[in-house]
Amino acid sequence: MEQNKILERIEQLSTLCEETEPTSKELMYMDKLFTQDLIDVDKMYLQVKNNTYSREEIIDIMKECNWIWKKRLKVKEIGWTEYNNIDRMIEESLRANRKIQAIKLYRQHKIDNGEDCSLREAKEYIDKLQIKMGLD
Repeated sequence: MEQNKILERIEQLSTLCEETEPTSKELMYMDKLFTQDLIDVDKMYLQVKNNTYSREEIIDIMKECNWIWKKRLKVKEIGWTEYNNIDRMIEESLRANRKIQAIKLYRQHKIDNGEDCSLREAKEYIDKLQIKMGLD
């Protein structure tokens, strides 16, 4: 894929992140000034723009963008309060070393919201979250 097309798609993701960025009050509740998604998207954009990536890295960037895109569409649909509630329960399960419970919570949440969610998809999401939380 051409660099300019990748940059264009990352810009779309950046716009979605900005549209779905939590309010100042929500950010304080989350103990943050900026969401990690927004920070990650900006880093990926600069990496692609500066052409400082290998073929393997661009694949990882594209996968990461897909993951953030999916998450932010969910936030746009249900809002940060609802998203944080399920996210908090999943994080609590992971911190308590109950990974299977976290997978079940995520999968049930997706199904309750009318989405298909395979066990594999739920596990991949939880694995990624576990890495981001530094619990891997």
